[in-house]
Amino acid sequence: MTALSLLFAYLIGALPVGYLVARVSGVDIRQRGSGNIGATNVLRTAGWGPAVATLLGDIVKGYGGTWVGSLAGPDPQWAAVAALLVVVGNCWSVFLRFRGGKGVATGLGAFLRITPWALLPAAVVWIALVASFRFVSLASICAVLGLPLAILLLSYPLPFVAVACAVAAIVVASRRTGRRQIRWLAAAGLCMGVAYLMREYVAFMYVALPVFFLLLKIPLRRLVVPAVPMVAVLVFEFVHNAIVYGDPFARLIVAGEHEAPQGGQLALREVLLGFVRGTDAYPMGWVFLIALVLTFVGALATRDRRLILLSVWFLAVWVPFTILGGLLNPVEPSLKLHIERYWFPIYPAIVVGALATIKLAIDRLGEGRRWRRGLAVAALAAIVTGGYLVPALGQVRQVHRDADWRQLRAWLVDHPEVDVIYTDERTGQVVPFYARTESGKILWDGSFRTFRRQAEVLPAEIGHSPYLQTKFGAREHPDPADGWRMLWRSDNGVLTLWQR
Repeated sequence: MTALSLLFAYLIGALPVGYLVARVSGVDIRQRGSGNIGATNVLRTAGWGPAVATLLGDIVKGYGGTWVGSLAGPDPQWAAVAALLVVVGNCWSVFLRFRGGKGVATGLGAFLRITPWALLPAAVVWIALVASFRFVSLASICAVLGLPLAILLLSYPLPFVAVACAVAAIVVASRRTGRRQIRWLAAAGLCMGVAYLMREYVAFMYVALPVFFLLLKIPLRRLVVPAVPMVAVLVFEFVHNAIVYGDPFARLIVAGEHEAPQGGQLALREVLLGFVRGTDAYPMGWVFLIALVLTFVGALATRDRRLILLSVWFLAVWVPFTILGGLLNPVEPSLKLHIERYWFPIYPAIVVGALATIKLAIDRLGEGRRWRRGLAVAALAAIVTGGYLVPALGQVRQVHRDADWRQLRAWLVDHPEVDVIYTDERTGQVVPFYARTESGKILWDGSFRTFRRQAEVLPAEIGHSPYLQTKFGAREHPDPADGWRMLWRSDNGVLTLWQR
């Protein structure tokens, strides 16, 4: 019964509604327009009546096929699998030699069956984009990409989130093109999504993407190409956080908890020069300050679009950081601009910009004289190697924070009798990884219990079990005068265990 229900779900989805409706009108839709059997192409080639019939037919088969497939069992995963098979059937129909439509209308019917309320925000996105740009394809893709997030936020079962992601991928894949630019844009989107996972404030740069496209003379409608992997990464993180931490926004909540700086109100000069203060704190920071100057000088002198793009990259991060770092609220800023890691997303852009400026200068200097150009390139390589790469590698060897965590792992292995350790919620997101080996094998069977990092006092229940204090963790520190004693301390003092 299970296999039969799922087979029927695919076959119902595979019914080529648009093809059949167009044939009734005397048209082979596969030979007209874009060759697609969806409602949009039917509208272009056969008119409003057949197009509406195709749209409604695809929605009905999506709803009906999902209902039939869900008879395989009462658990939500069966309905989720049925919805996926209906869309697969529509896109790769056995009746059309595994060709078909784009899956948007069929997916609408499928999710109307399993997650009806999640379609409302997706519909708003679709209507807004069609009204603004008159571009049905772009609107459909954006609506489909937003559907998994809506399903997650409305607390539908996780299998529905997973199948929504799969349907989104199918819809985008069905609109694929072999153009090299598309592949590069998709790769760029994936890289930006991964960068967000590493540092969430990279998302500020996303606002500048339309400017990048204009500078590079790329059609704005292709913004959807990098958006696909970026949204996929975001949905993956939300699903992961919902499963592991019980809250899809766990990382963003923790990242938003920043303390106000000591010493009261920040001066305007300190806020505006936040990048200089943060970069200057790094031993090799002078390299990046010079790179920034060279990037802007090169952009102004040459008006090269690529250098202007890199300058916009800097501004896309600097402007929101400056606003949140004290311009908006100098007493309790949301960001501490003197912390160098906040500025990491800027460094690649200004380094490339500086090298590009030097390269353009060398080209002009060496016009007609190859030996001058070769000499300049050799001098530049020597300066970069001796002035930055060698000292930077020396700095890398001095990084020791992970050594402290590995020492904690060794302590946990030596103390299996400890069954509970308390820590703040930010540290609690990291420390479980060190209760396992790098390959995931469990080394310590205890559990970590967390409390709010911004708590004014340590929770009363902490005491009989060890408390893990990190140098960058909770605001309150254990006081020996209150009966706390140190159980263990890492060599560099980043981690300590206390008990009373």
